[in-house]
Amino acid sequence: MTRKKGIALIICLTLIISMALPGTLAFSGDPSAENENLTLAEDTPVPTPENSVEEKGCTCDPKPAEGGPHGEGCPFYTSVMGTAAAAEGTDSPVTEPAARQIHIKINVFCVDDSNNAKPQQGVTVEVRRDLYSPYYGENDPLPEWSDGLVMFTGTSDASGVVNIDAPYTVVKDPDDNAYDTAYLGDGRDNNHVILQRKADDPGYPIRFTIEPAGNSGYKLNDVSKTIRNWKEGTNGTQITTVCDENVYYDDFAFTSGILDGNGKENVGAYVQFDLYVKKTASTEEPTTEEPTEETVNINYVSVGPAGASFGSVDSASETVMEKSGTALGSTPTANPGFKFVGWYKNEACTEAVNAGWVTGNMLKPDKTKNYGTAESPVMGYETATYYAKFDYAVADLTIKQDGGIADENQTFIYVVTGGDLPASGIKVAVKGNSSVTIKNLKIGSYTVTEETNWNWRCGTTGGSQSITLQGAQTNEVRFTNTVSNSKWLSGNAYSVL
Repeated sequence: MTRKKGIALIICLTLIISMALPGTLAFSGDPSAENENLTLAEDTPVPTPENSVEEKGCTCDPKPAEGGPHGEGCPFYTSVMGTAAAAEGTDSPVTEPAARQIHIKINVFCVDDSNNAKPQQGVTVEVRRDLYSPYYGENDPLPEWSDGLVMFTGTSDASGVVNIDAPYTVVKDPDDNAYDTAYLGDGRDNNHVILQRKADDPGYPIRFTIEPAGNSGYKLNDVSKTIRNWKEGTNGTQITTVCDENVYYDDFAFTSGILDGNGKENVGAYVQFDLYVKKTASTEEPTTEEPTEETVNINYVSVGPAGASFGSVDSASETVMEKSGTALGSTPTANPGFKFVGWYKNEACTEAVNAGWVTGNMLKPDKTKNYGTAESPVMGYETATYYAKFDYAVADLTIKQDGGIADENQTFIYVVTGGDLPASGIKVAVKGNSSVTIKNLKIGSYTVTEETNWNWRCGTTGGSQSITLQGAQTNEVRFTNTVSNSKWLSGNAYSVL
């Protein structure tokens, strides 16, 4: 994203940083001349500080200050969560339950060719993470972060409003609060970070932009292609004046209040915008009529061994617009003793999904139905169910006859019991000083016992051995035999299987 205030502002940026206040959302914007001259339809007023969400539905008495918390019973009240601390007797960070809520409200207006604006239904909007390099945090600078990553998404309803409510989790570092981190949902990787205290720096923060989705059929109206008119806190006014220039931000950042609100709920976790868009494929007058595009459901189902608790998926279903929507997908997690096998299109798990839909283990399905023609295809989503297959984790067991007997003609028999084997176990034979590997045994505990009544010539050091199989490693038991009866009648005789 390009800052618009020129080289002079960059030189003076450090002055701006020192003036930013902690505990609030950092945002303002200089509404473009194009948006300032918009004429709104008489029957649909644009939300302003006088008729904003604080006045439309808030039941607090008295009304809270701009950006302040709402009282219990108010439609905008969100419960207060406790403060995280280190687990007693450990140095490990403690994760708070993912019950804190982020709320983003976006009032979407479509601008026609006469510069009139009306609330617009059916516009898919994305909130994208926008990193400014260098950016700071754990492992300074942060490695392998995705810039432009879509963190939140939503579609405007019949009144032209997008309401995004999402939980976030706070993980606090018991040794250095500079590494306290807020994660979207209950994620724990870089792609879920929305704020780290060390990155709470107006110069190089983790910031966010709000834009129509690329395939939504809409684009930003103003020339700057950035969001304007923040409706909570300072409404579109400058942050400061530096070098005789008014300084504005054209995006927003969550700040330290989202990590610890000092007793206030959701400090730094609520924003409201007016978003002005134009149609990209048509110059027709904006309308609030019901769109012809419909929604479809995409389901994600976990399957595995009957009666077993094998694993789960983090999203069981989602609803998307059939042509303009974007599927968020689902990620599987296997329980101990089980493994994730793959994603499939059918319940029998015989038809795998397209390989390009899967990143790591996460499935993000693509559009599969043509709503247009063969000559002019219009691809979209259709109602579908995808299956995450789980199975028992397995491992190999090697039984080795080691030393003592150098005679390659001698055979030794071993009985293996445990796991899901029959009660009588299975028998394997090892010839001379060699080994046998049993493959694909279910993870668990096993006992290997030598059958000494089979081999009359040799004795063993220890009759049986127990082992707990582990995946992705060598699982081996060794037996050593010695000759106890070297002759029978006139010479050696061998037990050969």
